[in-house]
Amino acid sequence: MTTGQTGKRWKWPQIIQALLTTHTHAQAAAQAGVSERTVLRLTQNPLFMEEFSQERTALLRSGTNTLLLEQNEAAKTLVTLSKDSKTPVGSRIQASVKIIELGREGYQSEELEQRLLALERNQKEDQ
Repeated sequence: MTTGQTGKRWKWPQIIQALLTTHTHAQAAAQAGVSERTVLRLTQNPLFMEEFSQERTALLRSGTNTLLLEQNEAAKTLVTLSKDSKTPVGSRIQASVKIIELGREGYQSEELEQRLLALERNQKEDQ
């Protein structure tokens, strides 16, 4: 693997972080201290995109874990609010329900990803 094939590989972590925290390739390039052309070229590089995907997955898992940890507290809030007729519950219940929904969706997405990875591994082993 030559430097020409991989670009500024030593900059990949900064570029990946920038792509994960900005809205455009131009913003990512500026944040990482590279040209926009470099960012565009790297997004076409399968090795770079594999590393990017791994980092994005780790970030999503972290967020999912946070939501899962808060799911029990949200459920407790729903129970408490549902029993207290004096408390205005509208917006708090909506937030609690959303936390539960997002936690469930995150778990289901991660579970699906793990199943797909297992299927891909099995398929590679069979070949």
